[in-house]
Amino acid sequence: MSLLTPMLRSSPLTDWFSDAQRVQGMLDFEAALAQAQAACGMVPPEAVGPIVAACRHEAIDFGRAGRGGGGSR
Repeated sequence: MSLLTPMLRSSPLTDWFSDAQRVQGMLDFEAALAQAQAACGMVPPEAVGPIVAACRHEAIDFGRAGRGGGGSR
């Protein structure tokens, strides 16, 4: 056990570093990437809306993903 373990297990930090928050950060990046690619003509503009809409951590079944069964609900 680390000296920092009790501090890192505080509710605000636990929430901040939760699976959902980490994955949402990755999804936010993917949404921004799609928007930037559309601005450069690499992705059709009409594809951006569905991509951004799909970039929600609520759409991921973390239990299933953790068992190796994929993550989509």
